[in-house]
Amino acid sequence: MDGYISQEKRVRVNSGRQAVVTLALDPIKTKARLFVTLKPADARVRIMNIPDKYYNGMELNLGRYEVEVSSTGYLTKTQWVDIGTSGAASGGIDFYVELEPNQDPVWKEPVTGMEFIWVPGGEFMMGSNEGDSDEEAVHKVALTGFWMGKYEVTNGQYRQYKSSHDSQSYEGVSLNGDRQPAVYVSWDDAKGFVKWLNKRTGKTFALPSEVQWEYACRAASTGKRFWGDSPEHACKYANVHDLTSKRVNKDFTWPHHNCDDGFSATAPVGSFQPNDFGLYDIRWQRMEWCEDIYAKDAYGKYSNNNPIYAQSGSSRVRRGGAGSLTQPTCVAPTVAGTPRTIGAAIWAFVCSGQIDF
Repeated sequence: MDGYISQEKRVRVNSGRQAVVTLALDPIKTKARLFVTLKPADARVRIMNIPDKYYNGMELNLGRYEVEVSSTGYLTKTQWVDIGTSGAASGGIDFYVELEPNQDPVWKEPVTGMEFIWVPGGEFMMGSNEGDSDEEAVHKVALTGFWMGKYEVTNGQYRQYKSSHDSQSYEGVSLNGDRQPAVYVSWDDAKGFVKWLNKRTGKTFALPSEVQWEYACRAASTGKRFWGDSPEHACKYANVHDLTSKRVNKDFTWPHHNCDDGFSATAPVGSFQPNDFGLYDIRWQRMEWCEDIYAKDAYGKYSNNNPIYAQSGSSRVRRGGAGSLTQPTCVAPTVAGTPRTIGAAIWAFVCSGQIDF
């Protein structure tokens, strides 16, 4: 019968007998509910070929629908969804949509003026078998994409949070320029800056995890240096112990690079060429705080997906190095036993909240 679900039933009737068979036919459902699960959760859903505004669990006639999902800072996605009788019979269609962040623009945070660049997710081999024991156990790690500051946090930006901050001087060279990285900042102070920034912007910032830091530093490279194997090119990419540093820093007795970047102390951020992610100065200005608690055997204790070591411990992870290094790499060891009150630079932050362009 039109409009009803057909049924069949076999009946055996003995000779000379009669049988009465009753079948109750269910009407064919002509509608089904559409449930859309979104990432980010506050994304907007529109069904382009109907006039009605979509709401989650909306009841739709059977048919084909063009679903558009959009959110500020993400690439819009359009996909066709077929709602058939199977979906109607089950009560509804569950549809999952995950948007990709818009990777083209650099986002400028409006309070301090920090710029952020999208770092695409991926896998890499973390650690090194050539360094200290806390670098060992080379292992594969997978990360989802994240926003990372284009530069280290500068004195000018940090002083919007703490106007009295003093980055001091080194060998008579001031480290207090507005465009120089903020140094002599404790982990507790760095976290205080993050808390202040979150409150002022309504976003969600954090220090980078150690894994995010190394992944961002490597920028998909597999060698010790993100620009290649030649240390002779260091002065183009890094603030290293070079000819200027050798002239000024008489107490540096270790080998120097035979090139000249013109800086004997911290340089204004962006003075050198970026890595392939578009990040500047990562690794070679000053040691940089990470979110993780330090443990010598941390690599063997956390998961391989977006890990962060947050078990017990009083020290925090610092990565990177100072311009005095002779052989800068992205796999230099973490610093063991670094109290939260010791000064370091703040590497520009990971942003995991909604970004409005």
